[in-house]
Formats: sequence, C-alpha cells, structure tokens
Amino acid sequence: MAEVFSKVVATAKKSEKARWPLSFEIQPHLRHQTQQSLGTEADKPKARWWSHLLYRGPNDQKVKILYSKTKADSEVLAKQFLEEKVVGFDMEWPWNDRRLPNKLQNKIGLIQVATEDKVALFHIGLHPGKTTDDIIAPSLRRLIESPAIGKIGVGILNADFARLSKFFKLQPKGAIELSHLHRLVTFGGSKPALVSTKMTSLAHQVEQHLKHPLYKGDVRTSNWSRPLTQEQIKYAAGDAYAGIQLYHCLNYKRLQMKPTPPFPIHADKYQGYKLAGIGSLYLEPSEEGGKVMTSAFFFGVSTAPEDLSIKSKRAKKSTDTKTSPATQTKAAPMLEDAKTEGA
Repeated sequence: MAEVFSKVVATAKKSEKARWPLSFEIQPHLRHQTQQSLGTEADKPKARWWSHLLYRGPNDQKVKILYSKTKADSEVLAKQFLEEKVVGFDMEWPWNDRRLPNKLQNKIGLIQVATEDKVALFHIGLHPGKTTDDIIAPSLRRLIESPAIGKIGVGILNADFARLSKFFKLQPKGAIELSHLHRLVTFGGSKPALVSTKMTSLAHQVEQHLKHPLYKGDVRTSNWSRPLTQEQIKYAAGDAYAGIQLYHCLNYKRLQMKPTPPFPIHADKYQGYKLAGIGSLYLEPSEEGGKVMTSAFFFGVSTAPEDLSIKSKRAKKSTDTKTSPATQTKAAPMLEDAKTEGA
C-alpha cells in the first residue's frame, strides 16, 4: 500500500502548478447592494452581498449579460461558448410547474451559461413550439451534450441534467459537481475521511470561498416562463457566474494542496450506480492511461483504489437483481428537482 501511495503522490506532485487563471476579480472599492437594499434576513451579517456586479476585468470591463428571447438569438449566443473548456451552468423553472399546462416551456424556463467575462441567459420558456427541436437551438444542444465542455453547478446531475433528460430527451454530459471539489479541498488535507459525494449548497460555498453571502430572496420562486424582470436577470446571471468563479477558486486551492489530488471525475460518470446517495468521491487518473481512484485511496485512508468500472459492474449486477420492498425503500432516489441546501 505504501509503495502504491508514494507513486500516486510522486505523480501528483509533477502535475499542474497552482495559479489564478482569471482576469476578472472582485474589486474591493466597488460599492454594491447592501443588506438594506436587497432585503433583510435576521441570520445574515450586515455585509455586502456577493454578486457578479462586483467583478471587473481588464480596463474596468464589466461582466456582460447576454439575453436571448428567440431560438435564432439563442443559436448566435450558444456558438460563443462551444470552444470553452468549462462553463458555469444553471437553470430556472416555475416553482409550481406541476400545476401549469404540461408543455416544455413550463418544465425549463431559462438556461444560464457563464464564463468569466459573460453570462448568457437562454430564455427558452419564450420560444414557441412543442418539441425539443422547436425550442432548443442546435448549438445550445451541442453545448449541453458535449462531454468536452464541463458544465459547473451544484446538484447539477440530479436537478438540471435530470430535467433536460426527462422532459427534453437530451443526453447532457460533462457535469462538474462543485460540492465534490469543495469537499476535496476543504477536507482532503486535514480530514480526508470526510471527502465524499455529499452535497453542499451553493450559498454555503460562495460564503466560504468567495467571502460574501449569496442573496436568494423570493425571486427564485418567481415565474421563469414570462419575460424577465431586472431582478430576475440579476439573480439568474449571479448563480451561473458564481459557478464559474467558484470552480476556479476551488481548483486554485486544489492545485496548492501537497500532494495535489487529481480532479474529481464528472458527476455523470457515476450514473451507473446512483450519485443521489453519499458515497466515495472518485478522482481522475493521475497519469495518462491510469485508472480512476477513490479520494480515500489517494489520501491513504483506504487500501483499495476500487476502479470505477469495477464498481459500475457491481452496481449493474445489483440493479439486475430483484430487491425486496424494504431494500427498495432504503435505496437513494434520483432527485430530479433537488438542489441540496445542506452544508
């Protein structure tokens, strides 16, 4: 075990170097919404709220908000993201969609995609039509289904990807679960046994890593299938932009860890044995041609690397076997709408 672990560590030490990759950063001198202007919550400190409006790039450049209301405009915007390695990704839908007419526009009202300098709001709830091809622009579909473009979010697999699959029959790929990266950098160096697939809310991660509380308010339960208000635009852009900023912040911290753990595998690679439950966190191979491993193995907590392909075969065999009602009750469900709020 010691020999295997030392080889993993040696390989990891020769990997990427830590550096802050973004030109857009929070500007401390900027005055932004305070608790008084955005609303009050007794459990929140009197500090400015986190927002994409706090960020500036070179020459005081602001984050651009690109808003499309038609499929044609969505096609133009989506093409701007097809060469990206990673994007912040989020979606909104009417909170009471089960009570609304059963049409696709009521299942997903808005899709948000973000890079460090821009956020695109694809308002598909306004696109006419009855089918996926009517509503989803070809380049937007390509972005969603490409495994080469990482989609960053919290609860992205069991909420966003599940809806795209269930209602629009898309095959989304490339889910980067921020909770996995958060737990890796938070506990990997001190309490590696706590590194797992447990969900951690976006608000918790923003406040811990970006150092400002994330304002939610009532806008999140508003109607996302109607023309957006300025408040809705600000909220929607913020969540997606938080994703891309958190990703780079967390990855920067990962690269500073000694030894440096490999990056967590995409969340959609867990689908063979259900990610909804809390389980081992799997990491990318530390060398080309290598196998994925658990974080527990990397940090020396476990002696079994337990390759993902082996685990998937076990899970398939398990799902092929009839289970008793008691066993079915204990099984963790795939939560299509769940954006877990626990820390």
